[in-house]
Amino acid sequence: MDLTPIFITGIVFITVYRIFELFVRRRERLAIIDKIGQDNGSLHANLDLNKILYPTSVSDSRYTSLKWGCLALGLGAGLFCYVLIAINQPSILNSWSMKSTLSGSLTLLGGGLGLIIAFIVETLLNKSNRNEE
Repeated sequence: MDLTPIFITGIVFITVYRIFELFVRRRERLAIIDKIGQDNGSLHANLDLNKILYPTSVSDSRYTSLKWGCLALGLGAGLFCYVLIAINQPSILNSWSMKSTLSGSLTLLGGGLGLIIAFIVETLLNKSNRNEE
């Protein structure tokens, strides 16, 4: 199975999305700078350019392991379903691609479960630390 068209389509969509995101963020930054300049009368009063130029989102850093874990779990489950469906085909049952697909799906399932368990443990530890304080 040739995956080249899928990769090319994905690369094109990601590129277009990033270009639009770049222009939107630039417009938002300029609007923030204008608003700060109008509120304070001068542009240099209490202006932290690092926060404007490099915005960070708390939700992105907080749920990274959950996002990657769910992605790996979904990919592994999909590949494992493919293996279960393909078992009924005796012609491809003993092929190398079936064995590699099975090993890849089980690896992704294990990795995804590990990341989700790590997220749950991290969340429980954070809650216990907040309760102790």
